[in-house]
Amino acid sequence: MTNSPPFFGSGGIFLPSDQLYKASTIPLSASLPPRPPEAAPGDFVLDPRSIARLRSWTQTLRMPTIQQWNVSIPKQLPGNIMWEVNYGGNTGRQLYASHVGNQPVPGPGSQEDRRPYGQYTRARIIRTWPWATSSYHGVSPRLDKRFSGGLSFLMAFTHGRSLDTASNLGNCDACGPSGDYGVQDSRNLAANYGLSNHNISDRFVLSGIYSQPFGEGGPSQRGASEAPC
Repeated sequence: MTNSPPFFGSGGIFLPSDQLYKASTIPLSASLPPRPPEAAPGDFVLDPRSIARLRSWTQTLRMPTIQQWNVSIPKQLPGNIMWEVNYGGNTGRQLYASHVGNQPVPGPGSQEDRRPYGQYTRARIIRTWPWATSSYHGVSPRLDKRFSGGLSFLMAFTHGRSLDTASNLGNCDACGPSGDYGVQDSRNLAANYGLSNHNISDRFVLSGIYSQPFGEGGPSQRGASEAPC
């Protein structure tokens, strides 16, 4: 849920084209159609036999929080080399994610008959609210040689771990390997805490510049004088 290098998250939104649903196409030269009247709450009745998926959003939106911290210990070494050890961490609370709100309770018989709100609907109710948490801890030693003697390099290694109860919002029709939004038990959301989908435990990076010792301007030519003809 947090973008902490070298860890990252990504997402996307798919919008169907009006070329596929031409009945919904509105010519730009025409005026917009009138807005339909709002349905009265009393006229909206759930059909227990319906299997159309429902989505539930929390009525009280809370702001997610992210706390970050880091510690660095540098040390100057001979040869214009800087050695440094960095520790970084963060934690996220009240992060928005989704899960099946009326997940069937364990037992015999049809799962539709074991849904908690089966008297209202036999369909899935996807609940979205700020229940997810995340955390990251990582350590990264690095060597940085400033350019001297025709050589410079940067070498860094990162070892860390990203954990969360949900790695994305899950705002889709069938998120998760089985359409369950990756939540194994909606009655125990804390049990979903584990490695993030975007977790990368180890990363090594090496880059540098080397100047050849021969040729014009090279160390072997510095201070050389032209020989008489």
